[in-house]
Amino acid sequence: MRSLGKGDWTFRRVEMRARMPIGQGIWPAFWMLPSNTIYGTWAASGEIDIVEYLGSHPSRIFGTIHYGGAWPYNVYSSTDYVLPGATFHDDFHLFAVEWEHGEIRWYVDDLLYAIRSAWYSTGGPFPAPFDVDFHVLLNLAVGGNLPGPPDATTVFPQEYVIDYVRVYQQPPGVTITSPTAGDVIAPGGDLTITADVADAASTEPVQFLQGSAVLGEDATPPFEWTVPEVAAGCYTLRAVTRHDRGQSLSSWPVQITVGDGCPQAPYRMRPATVPGAIEAEDYDLGGEGIAYHDANANNNGRAYRPTEGVDLEATTDLGGGANVGWVVPGEWIEYTVDAAPGNYDVEVRVASMVAGGTLHLEFDGVDKTGPIVFDATGGWQNWTTIRAEDVTLGAGVQTMRLAIDAGEFNVNHITIAEPPDADGDRVPDRVDNCPRIPNPDQADYDGDGDGDACDPDDDGDGIADGADACDFSDLAPTVVIDGCDSATANLLGADGCTFSDRIAAAADAATNHGDFVRNVTRLMNAAKNAGLISGARQGAVVRCAATSVLP
Repeated sequence: MRSLGKGDWTFRRVEMRARMPIGQGIWPAFWMLPSNTIYGTWAASGEIDIVEYLGSHPSRIFGTIHYGGAWPYNVYSSTDYVLPGATFHDDFHLFAVEWEHGEIRWYVDDLLYAIRSAWYSTGGPFPAPFDVDFHVLLNLAVGGNLPGPPDATTVFPQEYVIDYVRVYQQPPGVTITSPTAGDVIAPGGDLTITADVADAASTEPVQFLQGSAVLGEDATPPFEWTVPEVAAGCYTLRAVTRHDRGQSLSSWPVQITVGDGCPQAPYRMRPATVPGAIEAEDYDLGGEGIAYHDANANNNGRAYRPTEGVDLEATTDLGGGANVGWVVPGEWIEYTVDAAPGNYDVEVRVASMVAGGTLHLEFDGVDKTGPIVFDATGGWQNWTTIRAEDVTLGAGVQTMRLAIDAGEFNVNHITIAEPPDADGDRVPDRVDNCPRIPNPDQADYDGDGDGDACDPDDDGDGIADGADACDFSDLAPTVVIDGCDSATANLLGADGCTFSDRIAAAADAATNHGDFVRNVTRLMNAAKNAGLISGARQGAVVRCAATSVLP
């Protein structure tokens, strides 16, 4: 028995009150098929099994959806329920599904036992195939591949007793009130999304989504979320919440256009901010050849964005969500970003069972990282962080491309951040000769590798700077440079100390006159940079050393 042409529905509560037969080989079902196979032959256009039952297991039922591609590329998702202490043959029971945009729920006697919100069709974008009219079927099979044939224990006749089948229109419970479907919005301005909830006092906070990405949530009416400086593109908005009874509520999708046409666009409606973190699954809208190139048209992992070609799966990495997987050399994925100018470290979270992984990042077509090579991590979900340093980016909106050069691996997220700089002097800690104290000029008077700001004995005279009256120069001169005026050679600095001992040390370290001049030049440059002498004094001493006899 079927309702095709007499009853065809999209997004409804469909229920049946019935008592099941019993016995080996007995297979009743209450199910739904598409009224028009617009997404392709079974199961590309879907199937919803409200209840299936095997008479050989009279306490157990199944709720299932079939989807994916046309046979033999079809897949299914199923959940069973076992009735405690009784059988479905003993009495009448109520079997139902609540079918909404992006979610299907299964009930027995109004007890929720299964929820499905992830599926796909090779024939169209999510929530296809479950977004068109379906009709109801009732049948009782004897034998078949699932139950097997009846045997000697099976008693005939058997009865599949149906009290009624009812179909209810499901109010969405939550509705986007602004913007409205088909709106064309100017890019660059703030977009406020508003939603109305029928029973706001009994629901959790309302989440606002673009596609599968949660943009934000609001816990109090009027429910709204503002996307600042929304980028040009075509977007699909939804609002979702959950009733305190556990029921998920989802609005009808609202499709809007920002700007003219549907160009490549950031998935979350605005460019990702740099510095910041970028989730690999939030690649741009635009499709194959525009926002990404994937060697296989199917989403192998079927997660998050199941109708697009980039392969995504659920990740066990910290933070959860989805990761890009099944990559092969030559594939690429693009992300629209808005960068502050600066020098950055780029970190990419990867996992792989095989060695030889190589990737690089381009910004507006320019390779900024060079090849980043890494070994196997010990598993497809054993994650590690790889890094490229000193990546210089200009300011403004630009397109970042993640390019796969070699190997097979998974990618979870990309983090672009300024290098660690504990003292805030704009010199990265990894090259800062005094990372604890600001010293942007990186002065190192004695050349020992410790910056002057951190050196406990900067003049190397064996007296700690804290007790040294002349911690950068000499308390009393011991030598002069032959052939020069002693006042120039002894060189009283701004701290009241002279540099004769340091000049003598430069002479001792020199193997020839040229070495001596170079040592004195470095010494005087450091004294000038420290503010102890003027440029004129600096030049006088260097000239003196150049014309003098080596002491």
